Amino acid sequence: MEDYTSNKRYNHLVMKKAVITVIILSISAGILFWKFGEAIFQKKDSTVNLTVWGMAEDEGALASLAQNYETSHPNIKLHFVRQSLVNYLPRLSAQLESGQGPDIFPLHSAWMGSNLENLAPAPQSILSTPEVNRSYYPVVNGVVINKEKIFGLPTEIDGLAMFVNEDILKAANVAVPKTWAEFLEAAKKVTVKNSSGGIVTSGAAFGTTTNVDFWPEILGLLFYQQPNGELSTPNNRDGAEVLTFYTSFMLDPRNKTWDINLPSSTQMFISGNLAFYFAPVKKYQEIKGLNPELNFKMTVVPQLSSKNTAWGSFWALGVSKRSPHQKEAWELVKFLTSSQTLQTINLQRTQTGFFPRVYPRIEMASQQLNDPVLSLVTSQNNFYKSWYITSVNGGSGMSQDLTDLYKQAVDAVLQGSSPENALSGISGSIKTVLAKYGVAK
Repeated sequence: MEDYTSNKRYNHLVMKKAVITVIILSISAGILFWKFGEAIFQKKDSTVNLTVWGMAEDEGALASLAQNYETSHPNIKLHFVRQSLVNYLPRLSAQLESGQGPDIFPLHSAWMGSNLENLAPAPQSILSTPEVNRSYYPVVNGVVINKEKIFGLPTEIDGLAMFVNEDILKAANVAVPKTWAEFLEAAKKVTVKNSSGGIVTSGAAFGTTTNVDFWPEILGLLFYQQPNGELSTPNNRDGAEVLTFYTSFMLDPRNKTWDINLPSSTQMFISGNLAFYFAPVKKYQEIKGLNPELNFKMTVVPQLSSKNTAWGSFWALGVSKRSPHQKEAWELVKFLTSSQTLQTINLQRTQTGFFPRVYPRIEMASQQLNDPVLSLVTSQNNFYKSWYITSVNGGSGMSQDLTDLYKQAVDAVLQGSSPENALSGISGSIKTVLAKYGVAK
């Protein structure tokens, strides 16, 4: 009787424990289902959304390319967002810092050096440094490659050209200059002044930072052509000679061809009152459109020695370091900068009235060597140099700071300071700016 009672009590305890265990497991299962049930039973969305910033002129071409890309990559959904250059870099920085920025965005070559902290390098499985070095020109590789890592790929390349009013030169029986010495003499010879000494027809728009468009590129070109000129450390005799030459077209009575009260150099050239005008090649279409009757041509910039040196720049696509889909974004960048895609974009641009881009890829040079306009860039691609100063609007940070410092130097000379003192006044600040952004030179 006692054994039976003991067994009965034991069985009761076992049953009780079993019931408690079932209850605990049921509660736990309920909690797990409440917390993770949706993830377990709902089909996971594998769509990768990529936001790409671009300029308005490329919207049509990009829309067509996006459709094709999404067809061949079913898990990718592309979102192109039109941008303007107004306050571009500050807007981009704010968006990236907030976590709402694009996965892919364009940067001007002068801006890339100070934006590396926002850029994700290309995975080696997608793009190798030797491949980029083989495919692009030195001016590109010197900017997009940093410490053997690739931070962007170019969509185009452009260069500073000398636009020449052929009617003005013909009337004065002046040949197109090939050296700066010839340029100075030609500019003086074709300059026409009224009875009060005011300039009516200018030989060359040089000397100021207010009404000489693209003055940073012109000044940068002169520094690179000067044997010991160095934009990062300009405070030497060679730097002073560059500043003296540039401002002499304003300050030296013997060389004066320009005045601070004249319209902008672009306006003067379009109106037919400027003999030599310096601008990127892409300005050709604008000038031709605003004055179809203007008899002008483009040629290479004058040289200081037999060694060719020109000023080039480009736009490149980069991938945000904050993008959750860096691999997919870099695959898209590689697609958007491929030879076939660049050709498709150029075809779309010409069909919609936009100026075609100069191809930045070496293997594509032969396609534009016979073009009367674009070949001017293509033929100089191996000679291009660039730095962080630029006239392109929309910048901020290092590029804007350095451009402002060189403006300060030119303006100081125009206000009576010696070139040596003007450059001495900005050299320390240039060093500080470069150090602030972690740039060696």
